Amino acid sequence: MPSNLYETFSVLDFKSCCKDGHPLTGIGLLVTVIYMYLGFLSGTYAVFLSGVPYLYVAYVLIGFYFLIVGVICVEVSIIIIAFAGLNLQDEVHSYIQESTHKEMVVYNHDDNEDFTKAWDTLQQEEKCCGFDRPNDWFQYAGKTFGVGDTPDSCCKIYQVGCGRSGNDYRFKEGCGDAIMDTVNHGLQVIGSVCVGFVFLQVILIVYILILYYLLRFGVKQRCCSAGVYDTD
Repeated sequence: MPSNLYETFSVLDFKSCCKDGHPLTGIGLLVTVIYMYLGFLSGTYAVFLSGVPYLYVAYVLIGFYFLIVGVICVEVSIIIIAFAGLNLQDEVHSYIQESTHKEMVVYNHDDNEDFTKAWDTLQQEEKCCGFDRPNDWFQYAGKTFGVGDTPDSCCKIYQVGCGRSGNDYRFKEGCGDAIMDTVNHGLQVIGSVCVGFVFLQVILIVYILILYYLLRFGVKQRCCSAGVYDTD
């Protein structure tokens, strides 16, 4: 879960990547990883056929098996967290709202330029202002903004100084819904990609077990004193 608004905007970049012309990015990643796994396992089998001792190959396969099982456990944990977040909208909203309010005080500080740009980009693109309402800027960043003041990025037509009190030509809606949409989309994408990975890795585990069986029982073995197995 993002600990502040700046981390939330990181999810926004990920969302835009997947939404604006790269829907197959996740699928391509899955295919690439599966080919890497299969290549490794096929290479392992080929090494065995070349005369490497059976036990060495078996140890590699067993280690690879437990590595994949460990990765699956991590991915299942991520899936649980992602989909739990989607089912706990009130708690997630409250957490992000509280974190956002605390961070608003650093807006326009010299050492937080990225944070300021992130807010400006969000408010201009989503046509919103503050988290719940424009008055959030005075309520939670009162050292920077006076009563009725907002960042210039809250203006429907951006101009330097347009966010000062008295200008009614500003966005009235808060950005909370846009931020929540971003977080929810990120959780959905992360959860879905992990589900895909788990599915493919289960297939890999089956492949490893089949390969192990072939190495152990499916090849006519003739053991010599050095432990090398001849497949002729």
